[in-house]
Amino acid sequence: MTTSHAGACATCPLPPAQAKTARDRFWKRQGIKQTVWVVLPLTLILGWFYPVLGFGVLICMGASIATGFFAGRAWCDVCPRGTFFDVVMRRFSANRPVPKFLRSTAFRIAMLAFLMGTMTWRLIAVWGDLPKMGMVFFTLLAVTTLVGIVLAVPLNARTWCAFCPMGSMAAWIGKRKMPLAVNNEKCTACGLCARACPMELDPAAHRERGLMEHGDCSKCLRCTAVCPKQALSFEK
Repeated sequence: MTTSHAGACATCPLPPAQAKTARDRFWKRQGIKQTVWVVLPLTLILGWFYPVLGFGVLICMGASIATGFFAGRAWCDVCPRGTFFDVVMRRFSANRPVPKFLRSTAFRIAMLAFLMGTMTWRLIAVWGDLPKMGMVFFTLLAVTTLVGIVLAVPLNARTWCAFCPMGSMAAWIGKRKMPLAVNNEKCTACGLCARACPMELDPAAHRERGLMEHGDCSKCLRCTAVCPKQALSFEK
């Protein structure tokens, strides 16, 4: 099935009307992000006074994992923290490459084990006290967001997303879900998609196969919007 799909992608150009739809979807997504990112600072501010708001972290964690089973890391593109990095931190970021060791599987597993272990240990200590349990989640959100902000300035705005535990789990679960189709006949490997990708992926590197099946693709549609040849699509 994969081979036939790749062949179809290489010989069937994306129709102009469909390309316009792809760009429209991208800009619509950007409009949504302009609102969603506000959820993060509001939660961090109000959480000090209403710790139970920390349980909202569970919603994001659950949404990330659940989405992974049918759309990979698609949730990461509209996650309140992810949108905060895109909308706010991108303005202050040096936009330098994320060091390879931060992307490594070993580091990501270690980060997952450390954060989940710490969270579980703290929850057990306050189990049954909802405000204190909420504060555990709130503290986790505040500390990891601070780490993400610190890393976003000298590096990529979404450096945290390179090893985010929930994002990593979604990436491992949904690596082959919603792959990006790369039209080999139209792609000129100009590099615009790679420079636009917030996760530092290179769709053109997969043009011969016709599909980019990468777990860290957040389906943000940015590459489809900047491609001058309309060679990229998430359409079947």
